[in-house]
Amino acid sequence: GDTDLADAVVVGLDVGLRAGEFLKIKKQDVTKEGVILWDTKNNKPRTIPLTKRARAVLEVRAKTVTGDRLFPFKNNWYRDRWDRLRFVLKLDDVVFHTLRHTTASRLVQNGVPLVTVKEIMGHTTISTTMRYSHIKPSNLVAGIETLER
Repeated sequence: GDTDLADAVVVGLDVGLRAGEFLKIKKQDVTKEGVILWDTKNNKPRTIPLTKRARAVLEVRAKTVTGDRLFPFKNNWYRDRWDRLRFVLKLDDVVFHTLRHTTASRLVQNGVPLVTVKEIMGHTTISTTMRYSHIKPSNLVAGIETLER
C-alpha cells in the first residue's frame, strides 16, 4: 500500500539510484535522454537513461506530486518504510542499497561492458563497479562459449 516506496523500488531497480539521489530529483530533471542527477556523491552530474517502466513512474509522479521534487521525502526516508517492508517479507539481509547492486549485476550479467556500467552507476573507479557486479556461473560459461566460436 505504500505507493511512494513502490515507485522508489521500481526506479531503484531499473536505474540504480542511491537513496540520497531520490531526494534531489526535480520534475525538470526528467528529460527525453533520461534523468539528470545534478548533485551526486562524487560531485559529477550525470544523466541516466531510463527504462520504459522507470520513465512511466517518474512521469506519473511529475503530474501527481505536489511541489518541485519527485520524491519529497525527509532524509533517511526509506529506512522506516523499507524496514517495515523487510519485516513483513522476512528479508532480514536486504537493505535498500541492495537495489543498486541488483541494477549493476543485471547489467553485467546481460553483457553490458563494465565501463558502461561504471558510467550508469556513477562510480569513479572500475574497481567499485566490479564489487557491484555479481557474476553468475552461466556468464562464465557464456564467456568460454565465445572462445569456442
